[in-house]
Amino acid sequence: TKKEATMSAVQQCCNMQELINTKAGVLQPCVIPRGYTGKLGWKHFVVADDRDAFRVLLDERRQGVAVCETPNCGASGNLKLFLDWQIDFGKKHLRLQKGSFLCPNCFQLRTLEDFLSSLTFTGGDATSGPLVSHFLKVNGIKASTPQEGALQLQECYNLAFSLKVLAGSMPALKIVDRDGKLLSETDAENFESKLFQKSTKHVAKKQKTQEAPKKQETPKKQEAPKKQEAPKKQETPKKQETPKKQETPKQETPKKQETPKKQETPKQETPKKQETPKKQETPKK
Repeated sequence: TKKEATMSAVQQCCNMQELINTKAGVLQPCVIPRGYTGKLGWKHFVVADDRDAFRVLLDERRQGVAVCETPNCGASGNLKLFLDWQIDFGKKHLRLQKGSFLCPNCFQLRTLEDFLSSLTFTGGDATSGPLVSHFLKVNGIKASTPQEGALQLQECYNLAFSLKVLAGSMPALKIVDRDGKLLSETDAENFESKLFQKSTKHVAKKQKTQEAPKKQETPKKQEAPKKQEAPKKQETPKKQETPKKQETPKQETPKKQETPKKQETPKQETPKKQETPKKQETPKK
């Protein structure tokens, strides 16, 4: 079906892009689908009245860049603005990643159309010249012979050209910024912030100052700072209870010894008087 064919084409494009990344991890051709090449210059995104102002901003920024902004390059002089575009095949976006200032060799190697044009002028011989050696040096590719190095470059750019053709046959892509928002004409400062990742807050502040000043609101009275609570009085430490006097054990006063009772002297019974014997009665005569 048509949907399956589209999904298959998307997967094929993703695989080709991964191969290009593998062959040239630092300096590689920027693939722009057919039909978009003439629509992606900065003039298409800056309003006409602000283009001179944008040129001034570019000149100021270029003066602050000493060498080519491609990693591993380090070349200086004749730096040119390059817009880095990337295709997101899953979301169907053509995304503006960033802007950077590149030396002539990096600029030509990154611009697929420029590189292909250079081959036509040299008769298609890419086995020598500064572009091949620059490509190998920046990407850290070691080639035993010039022919081997040229072959690696040709494989990379053949893939990029095939990807360009295949991407051009797919449904239309939305042109967006790095945050996925649609790109349209805007003022110079706003577009500069999109290119060089300047804080959008800074741009918003400048735009506000250019607008007709609104009546200044009377500033609200600043609330008087709350009185700092006086630190709580430190509680005076409780008086230490004076230790209770140890009760001196009362010594029991010894009980008075009972005076021994006088021993009762046993009363001696007075002997009873001996009864006088009765007179013997004299017998009667």
